[in-house]
Amino acid sequence: MYFKNVLIFMTLLVTLSQSQSTIDYCQLLSNSLKFYKAQRAGSLPDNDIPWRNNSVLQDGQDVGINLSGGYFDAGDYIKLAFPMAFTMTTLAWTYIDNEDKIKTTCQLQSSYLSVLKQGTDWLIAAHPSDNVFYTQVSDDGEHNVWNNPWEIDQAARKSYKITTAAPGTDMAMEAAAALAATSIVYKSIDPTYSATCLAHAKSLYNFGKTYKGKYSDSLPERKLYPSSGYDDEMVWASAWMYIATAEQTYATDATANFNAYLKSKSFTDLWSAVYSWDSKYAPAAVLMYKKVTNLGLDYTNIINQITQTYTTASKQSNGIISNSGWKWGNNRYAMGGAFLMSMIGGTAANAFAEQQLTSVLGKSSTNSVSFMIGYNNGPVNPHHRSSHKPTGKDINTPVNNVNLLVGGLVGGPSLEGSWVDSRTNYENNEPALDYNAGFTGLLARFVSQPSASTTTSTPTSTTSSTTTNTPTGTTSSTTTNTPTSTTSSTTTNTPTSTTSSTTTNTPTSTTSSTLTTSTSSTASSTTTDGEEDSSQLGSSSTVSVNLFVSLLVLLVPTFLLI
Repeated sequence: MYFKNVLIFMTLLVTLSQSQSTIDYCQLLSNSLKFYKAQRAGSLPDNDIPWRNNSVLQDGQDVGINLSGGYFDAGDYIKLAFPMAFTMTTLAWTYIDNEDKIKTTCQLQSSYLSVLKQGTDWLIAAHPSDNVFYTQVSDDGEHNVWNNPWEIDQAARKSYKITTAAPGTDMAMEAAAALAATSIVYKSIDPTYSATCLAHAKSLYNFGKTYKGKYSDSLPERKLYPSSGYDDEMVWASAWMYIATAEQTYATDATANFNAYLKSKSFTDLWSAVYSWDSKYAPAAVLMYKKVTNLGLDYTNIINQITQTYTTASKQSNGIISNSGWKWGNNRYAMGGAFLMSMIGGTAANAFAEQQLTSVLGKSSTNSVSFMIGYNNGPVNPHHRSSHKPTGKDINTPVNNVNLLVGGLVGGPSLEGSWVDSRTNYENNEPALDYNAGFTGLLARFVSQPSASTTTSTPTSTTSSTTTNTPTGTTSSTTTNTPTSTTSSTTTNTPTSTTSSTTTNTPTSTTSSTLTTSTSSTASSTTTDGEEDSSQLGSSSTVSVNLFVSLLVLLVPTFLLI
C-alpha cells in the first residue's frame, strides 16, 4: 500500500508540473533581439540572420554622409529616426535596470549591446554638426513597391533633415535621450563611446531647446510618425540628461517642464498614461520617480494615478488592453504600458504587466493566440517584405512567407478584438521597431522574476542620480563610429529576424475562439503600409515551482504516516 501511494503521489507531482504553463523569458528575449538584427540595414557585422545581407550601402550619399546603417522601421525599407530613437532609449533603459538579468542570467550582453549600438551609431552619424540632424532616409513612395532588399532603387532614396531654419525639438530631444541613456550603459564598458554618446546628446539637447518646433512640421514629404508636440520629449530628455550628467541645469528643466504639464493635465485616462514613440510624459514620471530622488519632488500621487489607470483599463476579449483611438498597432501600447507598470513594481502593477505579457504571447486564460512570430504558433505571414521574399515584386507570391521573422511582435488585435494572419493586413499583422521596444523591456523584467501573484516587492533600478555622473572625457562627432541607418515606414512596425540556419518555413497558424486567422495572403496589389506608425518553452516558471513545493508540504507528511 505504501509503494502504491508513493506512486500516486509522484504521478500527481509530474502531472502538476507538466500542466503549468512555462515560459523561458531568456529565450524570448533572445528572439526579440534577433528581430532587431533582421531589421538591420547597411553592412551587416555578422550572419546571425542567414537570409539577410548587406543593403542600402549608398544611403546618405545624396548629402555627403554615411547613413547606410541603422534599422529599417517596419515591413518596408524606410529609415525613420523618431521611432528608432525612441526604441533605442527604451532598450538602453531596459539594460540599465536589468543588466544582471541580461548579462548573467540570460548570457545576452553581447547580442543586446550590438542591437543597441546599431541604432545609436546611426543617430551619431545622422548628427554631423551641432544644429543638423537627419530624420529620415527614403519616403512614402517605397510603400508602392513590394520588393526584396537587393531590389531597392537606391537612386530614389533621399535624406531629410532638421536645421535651425526647419527645427525639430521633439526629434532632437528624443535622440538626445537615446544617446544620454546609452552613455550610461557604456560608461564602464567603453568610456570612449560613452563620452561620444554624451557629447552628441548635449549638442542635440541644446539644438532642440534653442530652436523650437515640431519635426514633422519641418519636413516637406508626407508625414510619417507625425509628432503631436514636443513638450513631453523635453521633459523626457532633460530627465535622462540629468541622470547621465548630474548637472543641475537639466534637473531644473525637467522639473519646470513637468510641472507646467501638471497644471492642466493628469494621468487618469489611458491616453495620458501611454508610453510610445509619441508620448513620454508617463515614462518621464516613472523615470524621475525611480531615479531622480534628490530634488524634493514627490511623484507618489502621479505613480498611483498611472497604476490605477492601467489596472482598471478595459480589456478586449483576448485580455489585451485597448482604447477607442488605437486603430492599429495595439500591442505597442499594451506592451509600453505593461513595461511601465513592471518598472513601477508592486503587486498590482506586476500582476497587470504579467497578464498583458502572457496575453500577447497567447499563454493566458483569455487568449491562446500568440502575436510573437516564431513562438507558440505565432504569425507566419506578417506584412514584411524581406521575410516574404517576393517573386516578381508580387505581394501574393509566394503564398506564405519564405523566411520566419523570429521574435517580431505584430500589431495585434483590432478594436473589435479580431486579427487575421494575412500579409496585406498591415494594421494588425505588421511588426515594427517600436512594437518590440516595450515588449523587449518587459521580457527582460520577467527574467527570473516571481509570478505577480507571489511577489509584493517593487523592482529595483540599478542606477540612481547619485551614481550616474558625467562620463569623463568627450569626443567630437568626427571621432564617432560608422553609423548604421534606421528606417521606418508609414507604419510603426517592421522588425524581422530568424534564428536557425534553415530559412524556408511554411508553418500554419492557429486560431482562438475570439480571433480570426488566415495564413494565406490574397489581398489586392495595394501595398501601402500602416501610417503611424523558433523559440521553445523553457524552464519552469515560479508559479510551477511554488505549487510543486506547496503540494510537497501538504502531502509528504501524509505519506510518511502510511
